Amino acid sequence: MQSSPFAEKVPRLALAITLGFALGFTPFLTLQALLLVGAALWTRPALGPFLISLGLFSFLARSLETLLHLIGLWVLTDIEALTPIWAQGYHSAVMPLTRFNHSQVMGSLVLVACMAFPLYWFSKLWLIFHGEAVAIWFRKNLRLRTYVSA
Repeated sequence: MQSSPFAEKVPRLALAITLGFALGFTPFLTLQALLLVGAALWTRPALGPFLISLGLFSFLARSLETLLHLIGLWVLTDIEALTPIWAQGYHSAVMPLTRFNHSQVMGSLVLVACMAFPLYWFSKLWLIFHGEAVAIWFRKNLRLRTYVSA
């Protein structure tokens, strides 16, 4: 049973979508955003799907700021067992660079941590079933042709 050339690219494309999701929901000037950019450079995901998912999820994250704030506020204030960890971590050298004391940053971290793995598997399954049709549409669209690899 031979697999198509597109089937070999599916894990890389799913990784690109997932990294775009994680970076799109992560606030820009934080240590975890820098680590995600490093992960994107190290794993070399497909640039087109990465940029498209980054733009889409950045827009979605800005529209869900209130929800992210509420999730982060819940993690930072309502879970009593974590309060000593936040207090000790805030006085360390690295923790202030993460800006985890900000409720929106914490909410985005919780959302990305909970949704990254399921999104990877969902996008992988979606690409297996619908990916070739989307790739053909991208190749026919002249404006997007420069972002899609052959």
